[in-house]
Amino acid sequence: MRSAVDDGTDHYINDIIVDEDKVSVDFVRSHLKKLGLVTKEPEKICDARVLGLRVRLNKSDQFLWGRDNDIGDKMLW
Repeated sequence: MRSAVDDGTDHYINDIIVDEDKVSVDFVRSHLKKLGLVTKEPEKICDARVLGLRVRLNKSDQFLWGRDNDIGDKMLW
């Protein structure tokens, strides 16, 4: 019998960054599928949006995280 939580919620994980030196993307997707989670097709992190931020690779092979738009000097809180 399904619980009220199972019936009343959807499982959703936004972004997962996979270190492929430690585990394969296919293994992570398979693990999530066993838990009943559906995943979108994987994409490389370079020039992708992750948690609302754009990720770019600079000339020194360092990831730079930033916004696509200028928010100026406004305080958000």
